[in-house]
Amino acid sequence: MLEKPGTQVGPRFCHDAPMSMDHLDRMRPAFERRIQLDPEGVRDLLASRVDSGACGVGVRIARKHVDLAVAESNRKVYSPVLSLELEADGEGTRLYGNFAPAPALWTFFLFLYAFLTFVAVVSLVGGGAQWILQHPPWGLVGLPASAVLAGGVYLASQVGQSMGERQMHCLSDFVDGALAGIPSLT
Repeated sequence: MLEKPGTQVGPRFCHDAPMSMDHLDRMRPAFERRIQLDPEGVRDLLASRVDSGACGVGVRIARKHVDLAVAESNRKVYSPVLSLELEADGEGTRLYGNFAPAPALWTFFLFLYAFLTFVAVVSLVGGGAQWILQHPPWGLVGLPASAVLAGGVYLASQVGQSMGERQMHCLSDFVDGALAGIPSLT
């Protein structure tokens, strides 16, 4: 289970390996866990479990990768996806989990950042050319404007992440429930 910022995740989520999950301070919170079950067993266990709890969880599997998402009926624009990478690790599996927005939303935010970067570069080049030609460098107005808008995009991502916090808890509880009783590797 995820904890509040500044606290350590206790044994329930990461078993013997507590780690910081200051998820509101990070764009894409992550965790790592090692368990005594082969990757195929972990995939089968997650695939066989149907969550009919408070948020419902859908599972998509592709080789060493498992995506967990909130059920379509409960999904919002800000709903997170938990991507799990499964790697064979000696006598068990190294499970690396990464919370992120849905791929379409992630792409949209990436596009916004790319567009604002483009505007900043064009403003810098245009304003610099105006300044060199000893004209008023009004083109530089786009530079602080794009910086302010990029800050707004970042704040919007943080608001969306905090709105999806309950669903992040649901996804992590799903993984905890599915893997309950499987010993961890130290």
